[in-house]
Amino acid sequence: MRFSLILSTLLFIYSCGGVKNSYKNQKCYISSNYYSVSKIIKKSSFKNESASSAEKTLLKQDLIKQISEKISVVERLIEQVTEDGNIGSYSSFLNNESIVSSVGSVKNPKFIYCKDGRKYYLFCVVPIENFEVDLFNEAYARLKIFKEKVNLLVHSSSLKNRVFSNDEMSELSNTNFFLSNAIEFIAASKYISEENKNQIISEVAYANAEYFKLKGLSNFNFDNKINELNKLLLNNEFEKIHLELITLSQKQFNTNQRENLMIFKAEYEKKFESKIEELD
Repeated sequence: MRFSLILSTLLFIYSCGGVKNSYKNQKCYISSNYYSVSKIIKKSSFKNESASSAEKTLLKQDLIKQISEKISVVERLIEQVTEDGNIGSYSSFLNNESIVSSVGSVKNPKFIYCKDGRKYYLFCVVPIENFEVDLFNEAYARLKIFKEKVNLLVHSSSLKNRVFSNDEMSELSNTNFFLSNAIEFIAASKYISEENKNQIISEVAYANAEYFKLKGLSNFNFDNKINELNKLLLNNEFEKIHLELITLSQKQFNTNQRENLMIFKAEYEKKFESKIEELD
């Protein structure tokens, strides 16, 4: 009876994890219910269970990459601006690049020291269910903030004349990219209910549409701003143009916007210099 009680207590402590998140096994067997990644270690590290925190951090990062890494091939516009005195030139070309992205985070992983033949290994493992449920919760939390922010901007009365910088749009673009990748992973999970899957996929689709609406409005506002500047230029309102250009110079625009702004500035400087020569 006493032996059974002690054994039951030990099993309970082990199943709850106790206060220890590393274990030593003589054989390298990892259950199929876990995501895992490993690296070869020295015999002394195995004996003393002494892998450094840096090694464990790298293993956690490798585990996230192994679980959810996605490679996207995108076209990126490479541009070059050269200046020589008052003369400037602009050139650009398209180049294919690969973007590697991962989603999710590894919380409270276990580290297992084990031996296989003459080699010693350190495994970083996390339950599949924990990882996928955590990813769903993270994606849903970020989605809520993303939807509120995009909706607020799209329906804001001040949006009509607002020109967004690249930095402002970049944060929203990164979140939109994360959500698109996350729902692909979530859709394949057996630990997320069909109801929750359908709900988050629907909400991400709506948020994505609103984001692209905002992006389109931002581009439309920039084109309107260039048109306004051209009207000012026709009326020789150089001072107003100068003040507008100071405001615009504080923003970072996408490639097409920068090219259009450079073309306008060249026309503005040419006409301004011509006007000064007339006065002389």
